[in-house]
Amino acid sequence: MIMDQEWITLDERMTLHVLDPAPIPTLLVEGKDDVEFVLRLIKHSEQLMNTEYLVVVTESKSVYFARRDELEFAHCVLLDRNHDVALDDSENVVYTHFYSVESYLVREPVVEAAVRRLARPGDLRHFNYTAMFAALVAAIRPVARVCWLKVKCRGPWEDVPCEGLSIWQVVDQSTLLPNCVREEHWWTGVLSRVGLTMDDPELKSLCDQAEKALAKFDDQAMLRLVPGKHLFDVMYEYFRRYMQSCMTGGKSKRAFYVDLCGHLMEDKFARDLLARLVGRLLPQNTFGC
Repeated sequence: MIMDQEWITLDERMTLHVLDPAPIPTLLVEGKDDVEFVLRLIKHSEQLMNTEYLVVVTESKSVYFARRDELEFAHCVLLDRNHDVALDDSENVVYTHFYSVESYLVREPVVEAAVRRLARPGDLRHFNYTAMFAALVAAIRPVARVCWLKVKCRGPWEDVPCEGLSIWQVVDQSTLLPNCVREEHWWTGVLSRVGLTMDDPELKSLCDQAEKALAKFDDQAMLRLVPGKHLFDVMYEYFRRYMQSCMTGGKSKRAFYVDLCGHLMEDKFARDLLARLVGRLLPQNTFGC
């Protein structure tokens, strides 16, 4: 059971340790965007149900690593994998399987379980996860291309913030497909970061390489490459258009998020993530969640 406040800041946790150094299982997360996912994930754990624990927001991955040596209390930290090449192998560090925590909400077992519970029988028969995921990938293709270039080319591409790229500057919300005019303007902004222009011959070669590589990606590879937030945002719009019986009452994005979180245990990767977190928080209990 979590303490009265759902989460606290890193400074508050450090102060609490000074006032009362008694050990309390403490889970650190990167930022406020990850808190809701983590809180809903760990509520699936029977072991934590009767245990007092703390969830602490560190602001960012870089803040955690910069201040890690200051932390005198035992803790476990959950970090988004992002495009990190060298993962910290410390025992108390747990990385997501995919790019970010939102990636788990786009996993087939989670989405299909939510559809089975929410959709009318007629809609349920017509829902096809493979077709939906293909539509999501088509929508975020420009971002996927940039992500691939960032991973493969490194150099100045590493400075392009894939998670900070706005997909709605490219994607037409009425069709959920990239808009050619918007995409050209968007690309101009991205390329200015890496010293290229739209008519640069190197760009065509790089984009051709990216498209050939992306054509071979399965859903797991795409979830590792592309920010989960982008995929989730497009999936929400997809459901609003094509699976309206799941979105009764003009369901908000947050309510849709909560619905999906309720089915996280349908996915083997989410179950593994929870087991690893519980194992780090309660090292004496290593069996189950």
